[in-house]
Formats: sequence, structure tokens, C-alpha cells
Amino acid sequence: MDQFIVILLYIFSGVLAGISAGLLGAGGGTVVVPLLAIIFLHRGAPMTTAMHTAVGTSLAIMIITTIASTMAHAKRGSVCWDIFYRLLPGIAIGALLGALVANALPGALLHKIFAVFLVLASIQMAFQFIPTLRKGLRGWFSLSTFGLFSGAVASGLGIGGSIFNVPFLVMNRLSMRDAVGTTAVSGLPTALVGAVVFLIAGWGLPNLPPNCIGFINIPALCVVSIVTMLTAGLGVRWAHKLEPEILRWVFSVFLLVIAISMLIE
Repeated sequence: MDQFIVILLYIFSGVLAGISAGLLGAGGGTVVVPLLAIIFLHRGAPMTTAMHTAVGTSLAIMIITTIASTMAHAKRGSVCWDIFYRLLPGIAIGALLGALVANALPGALLHKIFAVFLVLASIQMAFQFIPTLRKGLRGWFSLSTFGLFSGAVASGLGIGGSIFNVPFLVMNRLSMRDAVGTTAVSGLPTALVGAVVFLIAGWGLPNLPPNCIGFINIPALCVVSIVTMLTAGLGVRWAHKLEPEILRWVFSVFLLVIAISMLIE
């Protein structure tokens, strides 16, 4: 695949990730991981390394984008720091375990698991099923336990975890604004721990895509992270102008199409 085409595809991935994050609050990794996996496969990388590199690169991208997002949400006062600190121990441990398990899985199996996750994410996004608890789960044990689950899945799949965290926090009677802000901050420890594990696990392995350090692809990291941050604002502006119900269904169908393409890859 020509290098110019590859850069264009990285830009396209960043645009989709940025707009989806700003428009729908969806984690960019949900878009970035499958697109990067497809790019790496078509560049000649075997399935054994393509999917792991996509996940590791997505986590590295999230470090940059979540720092920017955290600063923005903190400035607006939309982060519940007490909730975050209770989630943090579970998230950190879960992120470590999730990344270790993901690296132990065959690339083809990780590929299929992510496709199934996309199907579930598509359904959740389309129907927005978020029940409300009469009594919120805000204790250290409850939040750390949830953080363990969220961190493990997010790190293992290279996503931000918003697909789990936002509904859970809204269910626990946080406003959508505070749920999104707290979720953005929670993505940073997931990304940091997960990216380090994928960096070490892929160090020196053969058959990696070109220009990789461990399971992190440097050109994709640079291009996608910059484009994602530039286009997230566009997504936010669109969110105030377009019908959110239609947008959710469009993005839901998009995720479903990607999932099907990954399942038949």
C-alpha cells in the first residue's frame, strides 16, 4: 500500500474518531482500532501482530487525546473527582490485567472479540438503554469493582471505556455532563497502563507493521492523535445543530458495518 494512501487513511481515521467523540461522546478507540487493524493487514502485517498493534497504537493515541480532554473538562468543572478517585484503583489494576490478557490472546481471536464488542456497542448506542438506580453505587468497593471491569475491557480492546462508564455514571445519578467529564479523566490511567504493556510486549517482535516501537505505530500515533484533537471541536458544534437521535442511529449502523467486515475478514 502506497505511503501517501496510508497517511490519508490515518487522517480519515482521526477525522472519524474526533467527530464521533465530539458529536456522540463515543470513545475514539471504537473507530480507530478496527480501521488501523484493516490498514495494517493491507500493509502486509499478519493477523498475529496487526490487531495487537492497532490496540496498542489506539491506547497511545488516547494518552494524548485524553490529556487534552481532561484539561478541557476540568476547566469547565465537569469532573467528579471523588468518583474518579474511587474508580482509579480498579481502573489501574484492570487496565494492567486487560492488557496482559489481550497480549496473550492470538491476534485472530482478539480481532473477533473486538468485532463482537462493536456489535454490542452498536446496539447500546442505537437504543441508549440506561436505567437509573434508586440508590447510587458510590462506595469505594462498588466503584473500584466497576473500575476493574471497565479498565480491563477498555485496555484489552484499546478503547476509552465511555461505552461502559458514561451509562454507569448516569445510572448512578450523575448528570450527563459530569458523567462524560469524569469518564474522560478515567480514560487516562487506562491508556497509560495499557500503552506501556503493549509497548513492552511487542518490543523486538518480528512481522510488525513498518515504523513500530513495540505494538505502537509511530506515524499512526502522530497523525491520528493530531487530527482527532482538531476535529473533536467540529463534532461538538455539529452536536448542537443536528438531530441527536438520527446521529446515534447513523453511527450505530457505521459500527455494525465495521463489525461485520471484521467478522468476515
